[in-house]
Amino acid sequence: MKKLCKCGCGKEIIIKYHHRYYGTPSYVQGHQNIGRTKTDEWKKNMSISKKGKETWIGRLKRENYDKFLEHQKKAGKKGVEACRKKKVNCFFDKKLQSKGGRIAHQKHDYGIIFRKAIDDWKKRDYKGYIEHQRKASKKSLELHPELHYNFGNNWGSLGGKISAKNPENIKRKTEILLKYIKSPKFKVDIIKHLENIRKNKRHYFNGIYFSSKEELKVAKKILEYELETKLIKGKNCHIIIKTNNSFREIDFFIQNKIFIEYHSYDLQGLSDEEYYNKRRKILDDNGFSDKQLIVLKSIDDFEKQIVRCF
Repeated sequence: MKKLCKCGCGKEIIIKYHHRYYGTPSYVQGHQNIGRTKTDEWKKNMSISKKGKETWIGRLKRENYDKFLEHQKKAGKKGVEACRKKKVNCFFDKKLQSKGGRIAHQKHDYGIIFRKAIDDWKKRDYKGYIEHQRKASKKSLELHPELHYNFGNNWGSLGGKISAKNPENIKRKTEILLKYIKSPKFKVDIIKHLENIRKNKRHYFNGIYFSSKEELKVAKKILEYELETKLIKGKNCHIIIKTNNSFREIDFFIQNKIFIEYHSYDLQGLSDEEYYNKRRKILDDNGFSDKQLIVLKSIDDFEKQIVRCF
């Protein structure tokens, strides 16, 4: 008579000679704990049993902490480079996310929790919040200058590393810059630069990189409410508008009627009205005076501000 595994997997237990002395097992090897809940006492005993078994990385951390930190930095950089090249990490592949992490994100939307905390801070101490953002921006510029587009840092390379001490050199440098600004290459370089910034932030959806998680949610809402069938970069998403000496970007242009700009806060300390007027002027000066502009401060106001317009 066949004896099947008690866990319910359906596998047959192979009868062996020594079972006549010790008894036939009820489970296939390794199946005895399937479906069995682990008590707190069992977990505690397992933790105690593993104490004292030091790993090589733990020993390195205890004996030479500086060497340990150096090893961690190198390993981290190699890991990030490998993940970006192969596009294999928790961001690109949700199968790699831990079960606990997936459950936690289903129960708690940490983006909304964080945004609420930021909104409370802005209501409580707006000046302190703006000052904090300015300091964070300066620190980011010091640590990662390659991620920030600043003409001041690029003038040397554009002007052939001309010294700014001589007034003649300043004039020459200005001429080179103006020539560069008027050339088609200027627009191409700005678009590439903005795209690189978005790629580094890695908020990817529908074949497009976005500047923030909230902006990505706005894009999802646009498709969810069927305001657009598809988002196309340069047509209804990330529209580049030429100004006098530069280019500006607007987040969305829905049904050739409404421009949408997602702007939750301003690092320069501009009020909501000042920021709106600034963006409105860019559109008015470039032939879009008949188009409506909506500045969205929060994803929660999407229905109230945008859906009602259609």
